[in-house]
Amino acid sequence: MPNVYIGLVGVIFLIGGLVDKKGEFSLSLIIGSCIIFHLIILGIDHFNRRRKFFKLIYHYAELYEQKQLGRTYIISDTGFTYQDNEKSFQLNWHLIQKPIIFKDHFIIVVRNGTLNFIISKTEAGEKTYQEIITIANEKTTE
Repeated sequence: MPNVYIGLVGVIFLIGGLVDKKGEFSLSLIIGSCIIFHLIILGIDHFNRRRKFFKLIYHYAELYEQKQLGRTYIISDTGFTYQDNEKSFQLNWHLIQKPIIFKDHFIIVVRNGTLNFIISKTEAGEKTYQEIITIANEKTTE
């Protein structure tokens, strides 16, 4: 969107410069200046919203770390179970997509896309992590 504004300002200044032969303060200069001012206001607003958003995210992340929810993952032949102090999910294997492995993190994605679970190699331990990958790859389908 800002590229459209920049292009519009350029066109307005160009047309105003070609049409204005009197050397007075032209209408195109006023319109172009207003668009530039509007762009600056949009940029400041975007920066403030982004800063507020990340501040809120960091706040919730700190709260989550302080709660120490006591997460437990149970992977069995019947499915995947997640439990913590507040909630519990039990999912059969047919509800889970083929797992994703990214940088020593095992990502479990539910088919409808509403839930994701991440288990890191350091959290599970090397041997358990490999067992999780083996079981999940056997039980899930594309």
